[in-house]
Amino acid sequence: MEAELAHLSRQERKIAMKVIQNPKQIQTMGIADLAKAVGVSSATVTRFVRRVGCADFSSFKVELALQIGEKHDMAQGSPTLNSVSEIYLHVLQSTWNQLNPKQLDEIVALIKKARRIYIYGLGSSGYSAQEMTQRLIRMGLAAFYTVDSHMMFINASVMSDLDLMIVLSSSGETKDVNDAVELAKKRGVTVVGLTGVADSTLTKLADVSILVKNSSVISDTRFVNSQFAAMFVLDNITTMLLKDDKYSQKMNETIQLIMERKYNQ
Repeated sequence: MEAELAHLSRQERKIAMKVIQNPKQIQTMGIADLAKAVGVSSATVTRFVRRVGCADFSSFKVELALQIGEKHDMAQGSPTLNSVSEIYLHVLQSTWNQLNPKQLDEIVALIKKARRIYIYGLGSSGYSAQEMTQRLIRMGLAAFYTVDSHMMFINASVMSDLDLMIVLSSSGETKDVNDAVELAKKRGVTVVGLTGVADSTLTKLADVSILVKNSSVISDTRFVNSQFAAMFVLDNITTMLLKDDKYSQKMNETIQLIMERKYNQ
């Protein structure tokens, strides 16, 4: 349901957010109760449940109950600790369930053969782009991160079909990012997209698209790391690359150099 948020109407999105944030409470509600709670009509609730693939509200609650039942049972302890832990476990499990190992293999192969690797990300996605770039550089790969929309377009204008672009975007709908992707595609660049929204513009533009859990839709009442799911995917890609002795040796060399510099100062 979270992946379809971008395609829901404003009123339907209000219902979706209520369901995502309080799934257990929904189990005790009727259509009229839910409609009143979010300020929409009962007809809008009916349209919403059909939009997400359920025949009626009763069927929707049954499906929701099944999903709730799959959640990890948290140990007794701090309510805050349990609450945050449950969010992270949910994000991790949802992303894991969506991952296709063959796609990860394909991305690793693309990274290995690319002349240059450009990693794009705006806002919080930029931090993940910087982290992944640092890892690739330490493996001896020619990697560059871009976190400025103007530079994204400039870099895209000089890329070629020998280069690889990896784009991180929670929504997949950031215009400046997608404009740069379109330009790169015209120049024959292979594009890998990591996004939290299925059927987003980025998903359609990318040659390989990885769907990750969009943690920003889980709660609007607390800070949740929106990059957790993306970094989980990037961690997997990094681990797969390091199985190649060539890259692991380069990584070890950088570790050794850093340690020597640290203790020789």
